[in-house]
Amino acid sequence: MPSEFGPGEAAGDLRVSVAPVLELQFGLFLLRKHCIDPEKWVPEWVRDVHREQPGLVGRLETFWVAPGLDELEGQPYRECGELLVAGYRSGTLFANSVSPFVDALEPTLAAAPGVPALPSEPPGVVDLITRRVALLGRDARLRESLVNLVRELFAVIEPYWQKFGQSDAERSARDIAARARAGADLRLLLPGNSFVHKDAYQAHIAAARERNELVVVPLGLAGGGQFYWAFPGLVIVGVGVESADREARRKERAEMTAARMKVLSDPTRVGILMELVRPSHHAATVTELASQFGLSQPTVSVHLKILREAGLARPERDGNQVRYASDEATVRSFVAAALDDSLGADTR
Repeated sequence: MPSEFGPGEAAGDLRVSVAPVLELQFGLFLLRKHCIDPEKWVPEWVRDVHREQPGLVGRLETFWVAPGLDELEGQPYRECGELLVAGYRSGTLFANSVSPFVDALEPTLAAAPGVPALPSEPPGVVDLITRRVALLGRDARLRESLVNLVRELFAVIEPYWQKFGQSDAERSARDIAARARAGADLRLLLPGNSFVHKDAYQAHIAAARERNELVVVPLGLAGGGQFYWAFPGLVIVGVGVESADREARRKERAEMTAARMKVLSDPTRVGILMELVRPSHHAATVTELASQFGLSQPTVSVHLKILREAGLARPERDGNQVRYASDEATVRSFVAAALDDSLGADTR
């Protein structure tokens, strides 16, 4: 069973804990993620390590390739579930530093501890972790290679943890604990991208909290990342300290997208825009558009004002008259921006 929990704050029935070992685990996940999806957003420290330690990161990326244990249903398995199992078995997941975890790693894996029930993971993941743990128990050279790789990787990650990760995680832990109270709804305490907001996990998390088995872990190195792992007697919800900022940016993007979509939500306004874009059509005046669409001039002026403010219509003075025009490239750019905002990832 896990050892006594390390640094953290207790708030009513909720335990909030800073966990360097789990920071390392998530850091390894992010390093692998950047190998597999280099265009996806990751914290800047991950990009730094990739630039400065390509050989070391390459060893992490390819460690399980030769045994054929790096994929699940044809997709890369990015997490290091075997290390989490070892940390759980050795009781070091919540140690005050990473050293006890790394020191216990070789003997724990050598004992082939077996994989406990992992209710947070699908059967395919449990099977993959089980096969990894069994192989490490049999193969001393592979086991030694993994332990050395973890040591080297943490030596590279540790300066980032000491520089800002630890202080950010501790500050977040104090903030969550200060806002928590017995029975407080976790969905009001944690950002919207965390697992506590997913219906599939609600019952399990609530039951774990009732049994005092739930631990919330602020992650100082994860940016806006988050994770969820469940073991017998222990459920962990990890929340990146930038999750709230990320949610604020997501809300801002949603508002911008809604504003763009609203411009194109009125069929009459879209009809006017289509008329202004027609290649064979000269720029139109308010009077001409009012006549064509059977509208009053003030109504057309309102539609044109909205199109103009959105950058979709431009006024062109022709003597004493003002004509309005648009073009296909402008409209395509406007719609593409709305799609990018609504479908794009956080690329900050």
